[in-house]
Amino acid sequence: MTKEEYLEIASRHWDSIDSLKEKENFYDYEATLDGIMVSLGRDVLEKSLGSLSSNRRKKKKRNTLRTD
Repeated sequence: MTKEEYLEIASRHWDSIDSLKEKENFYDYEATLDGIMVSLGRDVLEKSLGSLSSNRRKKKKRNTLRTD
């Protein structure tokens, strides 16, 4: 992932982060910020690792060293 790709992902979450100023108490602020950071982290992780498999049970590439 490049710096530009990260900044594009972060800019998608900016409106949510900016709206935190309107929270009236710290509990709501913290709960909302936690959700935003989890979402941002998920987006960055998915972008870094690539797309997810359509079938979570599908086996990975077989080890070619084993012959049994």
